Amino acid sequence: MNAYDYKEFPVKWYIQKQQIVRRGEKETLHLTVFFYYERSTFITELAPPPEKTNFAGPKINPADFPSETTYVVKFDHQSFPVPVGTTRKATFDKAILSLSRDAFRDAVVAVNKTQRNPQTNAAIGEFIQEHLENYIRDEEQRNFQIHTQNYEIRKQNVVRRFPKETLNLSLYYYFDRKALGDAMRPPLQIIPLDRNQYSDTDARRVPLSSAVTLVVPFELEEVSVPQDIEDREMARRQAYTGKIETLARQALKTALSQVNADLPNPKNTQELDSLVTAIGSDYRNYTLNREVTHQAIKRRGSETNAEETLQLTMYFYFDRLQIKDLIQPTERAVTVDLDTDDLLRMDIPASDNETYVAVFRDHEVEVPSDVQDKNAARKRAARDAVEALKLEAFNKAALDINHQLAQPMDPGEFERAIAKTAANFRHYVIDFKWIDDPQVITRGDYSTAPESLRLNLYFQVDRKALRKALVSERAITLVARYRTFVELYWNVPGKFEDFPPEMIKETTSTILENIEDYFSQKDYEIVEFENIRGELMKLLMEHEAEGISEDDLYSQDEHTRLQSNLALRSISNWSSDSEGVSWKAQEGSQSQFEFGKRILADYADLLIGVTINSIEPSSDGRQVTLRLTVNATLFERGEWVKLASADAARSIPYEPGSVNLIIEGGKLLAQQLAAELEPRIKHKLARRKAAEEVLTGTEQVFIVVFKGASKQQFAKIKSRLADSSRWEYKSTDVRKRTARIAFEGSIDNFADRLEMFLSGAGLNVGLPEYVSS
Repeated sequence: MNAYDYKEFPVKWYIQKQQIVRRGEKETLHLTVFFYYERSTFITELAPPPEKTNFAGPKINPADFPSETTYVVKFDHQSFPVPVGTTRKATFDKAILSLSRDAFRDAVVAVNKTQRNPQTNAAIGEFIQEHLENYIRDEEQRNFQIHTQNYEIRKQNVVRRFPKETLNLSLYYYFDRKALGDAMRPPLQIIPLDRNQYSDTDARRVPLSSAVTLVVPFELEEVSVPQDIEDREMARRQAYTGKIETLARQALKTALSQVNADLPNPKNTQELDSLVTAIGSDYRNYTLNREVTHQAIKRRGSETNAEETLQLTMYFYFDRLQIKDLIQPTERAVTVDLDTDDLLRMDIPASDNETYVAVFRDHEVEVPSDVQDKNAARKRAARDAVEALKLEAFNKAALDINHQLAQPMDPGEFERAIAKTAANFRHYVIDFKWIDDPQVITRGDYSTAPESLRLNLYFQVDRKALRKALVSERAITLVARYRTFVELYWNVPGKFEDFPPEMIKETTSTILENIEDYFSQKDYEIVEFENIRGELMKLLMEHEAEGISEDDLYSQDEHTRLQSNLALRSISNWSSDSEGVSWKAQEGSQSQFEFGKRILADYADLLIGVTINSIEPSSDGRQVTLRLTVNATLFERGEWVKLASADAARSIPYEPGSVNLIIEGGKLLAQQLAAELEPRIKHKLARRKAAEEVLTGTEQVFIVVFKGASKQQFAKIKSRLADSSRWEYKSTDVRKRTARIAFEGSIDNFADRLEMFLSGAGLNVGLPEYVSS
């Protein structure tokens, strides 16, 4: 009431009674007065009628918000006290904020219930909380006011009740159902990726026939892209690779299950699971035939923070027969040679040209039980084992060097040299390392068995130093790579025409091919008959040969054609006399015709003669006995020298009208004899090489190349070289225009002497090239 001046209110009054009461010196005035005020004056002042306000709101047209797409939250007659000292506008702003928050809550809950996939109460609560707390994450603003900007002020006024004021509001909020629903659960985006965006580099699409193809499809498979990887491309690629690996495992398991179901005797589920476990990481070998036909990224929300899902469609293609072999393997007999290198771990260095690596796994050695100090006993056992394994590593390296060089070797000399060099094996074993830490193996606390050490280690052996030592000790004799020609002789009793041409052709070609293949694998340089056939025919035509004619070589008669081609190949059976060149079948490779041997020396250093001695049927006609002889001769110092020979026979089942078994028997017999002959050749070559080194001292063998020489010039050069006493003539190669010559001295000295010699003989062939053999 202090805020009002009573004088401002009109009043009527009269005194009904007045008197003075005296008490001694003190007087008191007593009045009875009646005041009369107009009631309307007080009502107007103390409880005035509502006062309209005009606070601005958003300019919207309610007609723009149809009920089908809009959710309306209504607030009627909402009252908000206007605190003393606070403006009405401040109260209005605060009221709008409060009503907006309440409207947002109401709308979120109501709209969520109408969604196809409504969110859980917990998710809705989290969504409301995030927006009411005014969150800003990354570039995305999460604020409820984004959704409460469309409201209509239906009524606004201030009511005063002395001395308080109250703001009355009626508001309608209009929410876009889709926008609010998308905010609660962002719409799904499927972003197609180019099929080459993330390429499956391991895939190998191989077309298969429809009869054997099994297709395992995976349609629209999904995998979450890691959120914690900032580089999104890297994260997607990681998800892509991981999902393909997962699908590959599933595809193989599905293929096994489907093929197994079609088998007459299918395996049970446990057996299939064991098979999958046994295959392990090798599943990749069976799942490379595949293709990705669709890849896309799925997400809901912002690109910067929404969770992403990689979507793939891919197909795996399997060969049913290959899968069947996994489940029910066909019986196979395979000979395998497991070399130490095949079992090396990736952290173990591999052998190379410099070092040989000897690996020892799970090597156990007993710890002496008579030593009281266990640590000392274990150390001694480990030291002794390492020394023994070091010697074994040395021996393995020596054998490997010999095998790698593939050179002639005398077994006795090799063993002697190994024993001598092994005394200093520590000079060649340059390092060793543990593969795993040594382990002490015990049999339990109550066992009386001695403990042992399990060692896993490898040694590195200096290959160059050891090779040098073995060569110097003559354990290995380094010789040249010999040009080798294989001849074939038909020495079967009876007429050539008595045998079917198909059998002669297939048997002879099979025997020749297997002999040539064997020696080629042993690093002999095989002189192919087809490469010199034209030159041989030309040579025969020049000398008007008898017994072999060009017409016969291409005769329509199969026997004539076969016999002529065999004769052309059997160069050492050629002879010459005053009447010209002729060919005559002698006792296989025993023939020594000078003309044929001389011609052969132009093409080869080593001659392998193969003689078919007999093809004899048994008395009951059920078997055929095939006998072969093989021998080797070496061209050295202008002459052919016999080295070694081998002979064997083989009985073969025979079916009338079929030659397949005879051909197969010829193949096996040829391989057997080649395996017997080749070590004997190496032994003889090693002996001859050692003897030659003793005789020639510091003599070296040089290869001289006469590039510009014609065939006639080279023939003259060859004749001159063979006649000189200044060096030792070894051999020539007409096609390559090369000559091998042994000479004591340096290559420069040899070149000077040779060029002076050729110039003095009137042979101007330019400057030859020199190579030390």
